[in-house]
Amino acid sequence: MSETKLKEKGQITIPSKIRESMNLEIGREFLVYASKGEIILKPKITDPISKAGMLGEEKGVERVKDLTTRYKQGAK
Repeated sequence: MSETKLKEKGQITIPSKIRESMNLEIGREFLVYASKGEIILKPKITDPISKAGMLGEEKGVERVKDLTTRYKQGAK
C-alpha cells in the first residue's frame, strides 16, 4: 500500500511503482467510483481485447462479447 495527498486542484499522484506495474502512461483515462466511503480508480479500457489479462483473470466471462459489454458499462 502507498500513500498520496490530495492537491489544491483535486489532483492526486499515483505512486510510480503502481504506475510502472500497471503500465500506466501519461494521458490514460480512469473511471472513478465512490463506494462505501472509498474512492476507486479503474483504468478506462476502450478495447478490452487489447488489454486482456492486464488486471488478472476475468471471472464469469465466457465470451468476448461479455467482456466487451462489461467494460462498456464500467462494470466493477
